[in-house]
Amino acid sequence: MEVTRYDGMVHGSFAVGAVSPAAQAGVDESCARSGELLRC
Repeated sequence: MEVTRYDGMVHGSFAVGAVSPAAQAGVDESCARSGELLRC
């Protein structure tokens, strides 16, 4: 298990990536890591 904390982000921040660069960065990192794990 891997945990990453995004300070200042609230529950549901994935839904506001279009208007929040910080939220979008979290979405991008999560998707990239998920892709890495699924390819193994």
